[in-house]
Amino acid sequence: MKESFGVYLKKLRIKKGLKRNMAAVLLDIDSSSLSRIENGKSILNKNKLLIVSEMYDVNLEELQVLYHGDIIGQYLRDNKVSLDALDVAKEYIDNL
Repeated sequence: MKESFGVYLKKLRIKKGLKRNMAAVLLDIDSSSLSRIENGKSILNKNKLLIVSEMYDVNLEELQVLYHGDIIGQYLRDNKVSLDALDVAKEYIDNL
């Protein structure tokens, strides 16, 4: 299983040697918001993904995949939707 976007973000921050408050400043959010994001209790604004990509020198597309995967997973969990919905969504996308 891949790690969550928040866990990945935290690992990137630690690897870069940034304290949470400095990373938050660079992302233009408060430290408590970053803590909630890193702990999977909140979602980063998707407009910040480019900043994250540049800040940690990681591939933007990889970030987007992990970010959107988290959003989809949280939606399915929070709304108690069957994983069969993913199959339906994939079929829909394949037929576009």
